[in-house]
Amino acid sequence: MPLTRTYFLVLLEDPEHPEAEPVEHRVEIRAVDQLTAESEAKGMGLGAPQNMPITVTYLWAWAALRRTGVFEGRFRDFRNAVIAAEKEDPDEAEPVDPTRRDPSAELPLRSVGTSQANPLTGG
Repeated sequence: MPLTRTYFLVLLEDPEHPEAEPVEHRVEIRAVDQLTAESEAKGMGLGAPQNMPITVTYLWAWAALRRTGVFEGRFRDFRNAVIAAEKEDPDEAEPVDPTRRDPSAELPLRSVGTSQANPLTGG
């Protein structure tokens, strides 16, 4: 089974303008979002993820929306702003091409454990 990207659809209202129409966001859930959510859950004293699947869904959505700059507040604030969040149908998910690097996942490159000068550049 090929890897697929996981997307959530999240409906948010603006707490400062509750009369405005809610806005739907489609956001990719990445490993960093899952790890951020786990850390937040521990910090809030929440139980094991397998015992709270609904909370985990909202934690993942919150972490992804924070990472993308859509939502800036803490999870406690997000709980008041979110109307709904659900995983997009996996049959509609976009397959991951393991031979193609994702340009949105650019990581800073650095040398690890090299204290010697580079003979090609002299640096």
